[in-house]
Amino acid sequence: VYEPNYDRVKMLRSTLFKIRDHIKLLSYGSKIGILEPLKKLAQEGNAFDDTEKGYKTNEVIDVDEQRKRDEKRIANFKSLVDLYGFDKDKTTILLDARKTSAAFINYCLANGIHFIDFSDRFKKSNKPTTLIYDHHWNAHGRELIAEEIASYLNKNR
Repeated sequence: VYEPNYDRVKMLRSTLFKIRDHIKLLSYGSKIGILEPLKKLAQEGNAFDDTEKGYKTNEVIDVDEQRKRDEKRIANFKSLVDLYGFDKDKTTILLDARKTSAAFINYCLANGIHFIDFSDRFKKSNKPTTLIYDHHWNAHGRELIAEEIASYLNKNR
């Protein structure tokens, strides 16, 4: 049975958090965990207590764990294809090979699934390709993506 967390609701409606949501840098800092001590203070806790739910980065994953993760994600992709269908002649996946597992890329190659890899174009760019406060593409990044798609379409006419 769902039980609302009234303390959290109260905290999120507080002036401090309303200000946070209207200032992009504060919003970003909050999402990546920089403002965690301030959140704890706002909840009348100790700002410097360690938290198990803190922002984690640089996970070290062994090969077996990575293989299991890849298998699970590929199985999920297969189930989505089974559920919704996937026309290989009309659909091409846009991906960044730097952030996509080799297992998924190999799966696509083995199953005739077309993809556009924009990683080389982004690596060669001298300008930033994403926004400052998050990882969405900026105007330059969108331009590079458009060029990559146009190049792919011209090659595959």
